[in-house]
Amino acid sequence: VSQTEIRAFHGARTTVQADGRFRLEGVPLGKEPVAARFLGSGATRTAVAEVEAGKPAFVEFDFSHSLTLRGRLQRASTPVTGFLVRARVENKASFAEDVTDQNGEFVLGELEPGRVRLTVVDPSGQIALLHSLDLTKDDQVELRLPTGALTGRVTGQGEPISEATVTVNLGPGGYPERVARTLDDGSFSFRDLPPGRLRVTAVANGYAPSQREVELTESGSQTLELKLEPESALHVVVRDEDGSFPEAVSLMAVQPGSPPVWQWVELDRHGRGFVTSLPSGTYLGLWRSTGAAVASFSVPGRLNLQLQPAGKLEITAEDGDEVLVVAADGTPLPPFSVSLATADGWTRLPAYYSPTLALPAGEYKVQLRRQGQLWQKSVQVRPGTVAVVSFKD
Repeated sequence: VSQTEIRAFHGARTTVQADGRFRLEGVPLGKEPVAARFLGSGATRTAVAEVEAGKPAFVEFDFSHSLTLRGRLQRASTPVTGFLVRARVENKASFAEDVTDQNGEFVLGELEPGRVRLTVVDPSGQIALLHSLDLTKDDQVELRLPTGALTGRVTGQGEPISEATVTVNLGPGGYPERVARTLDDGSFSFRDLPPGRLRVTAVANGYAPSQREVELTESGSQTLELKLEPESALHVVVRDEDGSFPEAVSLMAVQPGSPPVWQWVELDRHGRGFVTSLPSGTYLGLWRSTGAAVASFSVPGRLNLQLQPAGKLEITAEDGDEVLVVAADGTPLPPFSVSLATADGWTRLPAYYSPTLALPAGEYKVQLRRQGQLWQKSVQVRPGTVAVVSFKD
């Protein structure tokens, strides 16, 4: 297949020759994701190459046995123009994408048979719709955007707050999500929202975040006010594993019953800094620089923190699996990612993503949930090394 672009994860790219061959130079050693995108239809295949020193890795992409999915996107009965529609076949390296035309129509070609997940993205880059179907032959699909609406205001001490960030989480684990900025009068609005329970979060400089849950009916609308309180601060002093003062640390903090919060904490030359994005309460935090530490703290409050020698934990699992890392004393660690966190503190893994987590050296248990079943494996994380736990079938 010519007219195809080949791209490696770390940026190397080339095009395919007339005989279907290609060669990528400058690829880092180790496991490297590589994608082949057919320029004619936007169809994509992916693979992972094992690159060794002095030995070229060989990758083959198969675009045969391909199907075409045609469709139309509407809002109520009106065609929707300029939205991106992406298709991915589950458990296969098969992708395609197209932009809806003036009639709301799109064509997704070169797809492999299987369970197809469709993602509709609006012109601002936000996900507007998710849809799944079984593709066994050339087929057609009608997609309709949800018609729920949410409006409101963000205020602080009775005054409107402009430029606040308002996030609406639509699905399990906070993904997908919609984001808007408040206007000068503190107002915000969202459209094309699905029915169900939605989590709405407002964040603004100088204020602690505020979160509410709302219930939307089919084609319904809601109005709410999010009131922000002036932020409280955690005063922290950090020493790295070698006793030096790092320039900054990353913090993933979690509070029971609330979503995790990530913050980059800048420190002065004496290791002093402030955490100002958290409301009052008690938290468990995973702190990382060269070293790492797991420590509880309260806001407002003070914390003297000594980071310990760290290693890395890599977890490989199937698409949609949920994982939880538990320390030797039975303490569940914070999720790996804010966007991938579930409501009960686990991490949902998307396709082709194997997280690598820096942790203080020690013993851990990795728990996995898959279709109602639970697995657990023990692992020893050693300084300066990568421990791998696999739940692949």
